[in-house]
Amino acid sequence: MSIDSLVKNQFLLDYLQYTEHTEPPKIMHIWAAISGLSACLGRRCWIETGIGCIYPNMFILLVGPPGTRKTTSMNNVKHLLQRNTNVRFAPKDTAGQRQGLITAMQGETQLDLGDINLDTLLIGNEFDALDQVQFTVNHADRHTLYACAAEFRSFLGQNNLDLTGFLLEMWDGESYDYQLKTTKVTLDDPLLSLIGCTTPTEISSLLPAEATGQGFMSRFVLVHSAEKYKKIPPSKAYLDKRFEGQIINTFQCIATKMNGPFKLSAAAAEFEDHLYMTKHVQINDTRFMYYLERRHTHIMKIACALAASRAGEQIIEADDIAAADAILSETEKGMPDALGEFGLSPLALAKQRLAEFIQHAKGPVTSQILWMVMRGDMKLVDFKNSLSEMVNAGKIARIDTSSGQAFVYNDDAGGALKALMGEEG
Repeated sequence: MSIDSLVKNQFLLDYLQYTEHTEPPKIMHIWAAISGLSACLGRRCWIETGIGCIYPNMFILLVGPPGTRKTTSMNNVKHLLQRNTNVRFAPKDTAGQRQGLITAMQGETQLDLGDINLDTLLIGNEFDALDQVQFTVNHADRHTLYACAAEFRSFLGQNNLDLTGFLLEMWDGESYDYQLKTTKVTLDDPLLSLIGCTTPTEISSLLPAEATGQGFMSRFVLVHSAEKYKKIPPSKAYLDKRFEGQIINTFQCIATKMNGPFKLSAAAAEFEDHLYMTKHVQINDTRFMYYLERRHTHIMKIACALAASRAGEQIIEADDIAAADAILSETEKGMPDALGEFGLSPLALAKQRLAEFIQHAKGPVTSQILWMVMRGDMKLVDFKNSLSEMVNAGKIARIDTSSGQAFVYNDDAGGALKALMGEEG
């Protein structure tokens, strides 16, 4: 089932129509829109639970090979929020240092503008446009930022445990103490929303192995696509302006008018309990063990965004939770591919390369060719077992061709079979 067929929320449906004539994968457009909704909510809104508050901020990574238009999908939302809301944006490049984010969250980036109050904002933190309209920032959001990292490498740095540890606290909304040489800095009531763009290869090189153990990656929703939605000449690509006004109105309403806790309707509360107790999500990848423990929190964060998209409504309905679960479930199918080789054993790395080779091949690949490619990375018995495991898991399909037994990535299996039938007919 395709991701767009799962979307029932009217705001997301409008947003997909708004971006229909652009190249980014629909799944990335959907998550960029959800990220924007969450960023507009800031720290002013939350869900009260028996074990503390859940804030609606999210960490989202758009992951795919170069050319999948990840940044385009992120920038569409970023520009709408910069021009039309009071959302404060984090620096584009912190050189991997937490001090840069801490300084920006404190509001000190505004001091260079003279006597402007720290609770005022230049749209998007763009200081070269002083004549633009300024928006007042709610006191609850004085230490809240939205990070849009087109180059996640530049934002995070490499193997940076200090910054990853800081980001853990910012996802949870916990106050943060930071000791400088001569002074101690306390960041009260901070919150960070984040959307970034990267590739599976970069994730492997950027993150220390400890990132899974400390729960860093479990706080991210990994949105993966191996290719763009469709190919459109630059002269033909456009955003459908018929939908832009309503989208902007929704973002503005959320950013300026919403305050206080979200409430669950009686049906939503019952459905949430049922989902938590009975939903058994299986991602056949040990790297997502901690993510699965935090999955329900992701569901509720998404549900906040979906509820808010209905003209700033703060009542979460059962349909919001069901929609959040459906979108997340579809996204989870690609999460192992998003992580690529990160945290894998040598044999698992070889399996990952084998799967990627089949995925990116232009049609069925015979076992003889696959073995020629992989024999330097794995033993023959491991090669045969790996193919069988991927077939049994439904990741690839085994088909018979005139050249012998061949394998094709599962999404392409139907087309490959039809082509073969046509040839043989």
